[in-house]
Amino acid sequence: MTFTGDYEDPITFVASADTIRVRDELETQQLDLTVPDHEGVERASTRRFPFPVDDAVGVTTRELAVGAHSSLHVRDERGEHLGELTSTPREFSRGTYYLDVQGSVKAYVRIVDASFTASYRSANLDYAPLDVAFDAPARIEVGARSIHGRPGATVTVPDDPDALLEALPALASSIKEFSPERSWPTLRGHPPAIERGERLHVPDGLSTPTTGVTVEVPATYADLYRVAPLVFYLGADVVAGRRRRLHLGNGYVEPLVRIRRSLEDRVAELLGRCLLFDSLVRIGGYYSLPRHEYDELAPRLPFYPPNLADASTSERLIEYFEVDADLLEPFLPGWPYVPTLRPDPADAELLPSLLDSLTPIRVADGADPEPSTGASPSSPDERSHVPAPVRATTAERAPEGAVRLLPEAFRNARRRTIVEPPDVRAAFLAATADRAERLREYVADARQSRLRAADVDVVAAADARAVERALETRPDLLYYEPAPGLGPDDLLDAVRSTGESPAVAAVGAPLDPAAEAALVEHGTVAGMTADRPLAVRELGRFASSLVVGVSVERSAALAELEPPFRFFGKPAHALVRRQHGVVTLEANVRSLSPDEHEVVRYAPVVETVPVGSVTRVRNENPEDTYHLVGNAVAQADVHSTEDVLALLADDDYVVRLNGEQYHGEREASADLVRESARRTLGRTRD
Repeated sequence: MTFTGDYEDPITFVASADTIRVRDELETQQLDLTVPDHEGVERASTRRFPFPVDDAVGVTTRELAVGAHSSLHVRDERGEHLGELTSTPREFSRGTYYLDVQGSVKAYVRIVDASFTASYRSANLDYAPLDVAFDAPARIEVGARSIHGRPGATVTVPDDPDALLEALPALASSIKEFSPERSWPTLRGHPPAIERGERLHVPDGLSTPTTGVTVEVPATYADLYRVAPLVFYLGADVVAGRRRRLHLGNGYVEPLVRIRRSLEDRVAELLGRCLLFDSLVRIGGYYSLPRHEYDELAPRLPFYPPNLADASTSERLIEYFEVDADLLEPFLPGWPYVPTLRPDPADAELLPSLLDSLTPIRVADGADPEPSTGASPSSPDERSHVPAPVRATTAERAPEGAVRLLPEAFRNARRRTIVEPPDVRAAFLAATADRAERLREYVADARQSRLRAADVDVVAAADARAVERALETRPDLLYYEPAPGLGPDDLLDAVRSTGESPAVAAVGAPLDPAAEAALVEHGTVAGMTADRPLAVRELGRFASSLVVGVSVERSAALAELEPPFRFFGKPAHALVRRQHGVVTLEANVRSLSPDEHEVVRYAPVVETVPVGSVTRVRNENPEDTYHLVGNAVAQADVHSTEDVLALLADDDYVVRLNGEQYHGEREASADLVRESARRTLGRTRD
């Protein structure tokens, strides 16, 4: 039996004899709930859930098993947080509860007037199902909400900045609620798409928010592009004016330009400030999680964050604006990339995709000086481990190390299903048989299992037909270097003849802008082009990060590729989606002695784990706190050499040991760690 919604309510429930499969049709993701010997599935009311859900079904059962997910929280009848579960059985007395399931699908299980026992099957919570045993047949209701990673409507805008000014507020219609909970990415949703047309048309179903916040700026493309992220996140109205100001509903006015602070600087700083404070205020909301930023920052604030949960937007913002910027800098989110647009109507169609990433926007009109990104390095222990955001531009030729933004790449990303690591297919097309053999040896000899676990096909592409055969296997990742007598055009010819283009393409030869655009037009989401074939180790290192979910740009940095190289398509794209929403962490190790080490963990922002998400090391230690992705956190304890060895051996981590990237090409041993420590400590003493 299948229960389906429409495009605006895109959740499907598929019921069989012992399973309810919850599908997010927009995201093509699913969650399996096992309900043995249930008594039939029927529709349920979405109004019974204290959280936004798109659709719901109900069933009576004695048992429930929740399939693969990233985390699960138990709530009482009012939605108050009761904590998480472990492999130790926990008993719940008779009552109504909610199981709040986080993962590739956002779901809630409402347990109606029942007593039960719940526990994970294993202490390794990342991979264990959760079992729930009821004392008697119990009524449960399953509600789900689409993560909404695709536009649900399209706004038509003519080539007139006044029309764009009028359309901007409608883009915030995707945000489910304008409380501090909007800092959760699953409550923001993808804004409606923008298309250019003859007349302004905003679909009737799109509601313009009424938050009492208004942004005043001149009606120019440059100004509107710059303030768009703040307008979106705050649900603000926009009015044309000679000055650049933020008006609150209570009459307060905040200037958006100050001495030595440009409009771009101010918007980036205010966007980061609002997101950070909302994430602190929400700590008493849907998810009462222990938070690193809250523990460090809340005692130093002039207000108690949870007290602002029910305040109006204007009341909250006044409190937010009063806090000194220097206090916030170490905790502001690190943006994965910062795009630069042209003050041209052609770039308007990119706005919804950029707002979905919730990143500041620059404009290349020469009016603003080079802005900051809203977060500057301040703490050598944490902030210095947050990489600078990648530059992105709509210019036809991106600077070295930057991304050329192509709108079709964002659409490709929404059409494609991101594979999980066990299913990723890679094809390396080497220029010669000798190069191909050395690549095969590198993959076979890799100490870390990332590449060995992937389906990697290495061939010597001596002719155009070999390139076609490689594409016919439909690889997710393709590396191509032209053989003698071939060139980039032969790759494009093969793409056109086969109709296949990889999600991620890396080319060891210069690509002109037309070739980049052609790859994207045929389905590629993100690409990298170098001016020369990559060295065997460079390619191996680059691919080993890609296959565990590191973004294309960050993978190139971690592989320490020799410039020049450039990117094109969609920034922060991940080749794979880690199981259960897990993010690959970067661990930066600094030795205090040969057997004592400090560890700073950095959780990068990628498209599968957007800005506003939180993460932590998943184990059963209740002292572990969550922190915002995009931030780095120094671990409180001093770590032993054995602890560092465990990190080096763990494919879930990318490790930098005393400033040197560990690529797994040398066996991890205590001697390796101690040698690194002695070299580092010797340099420090010198």
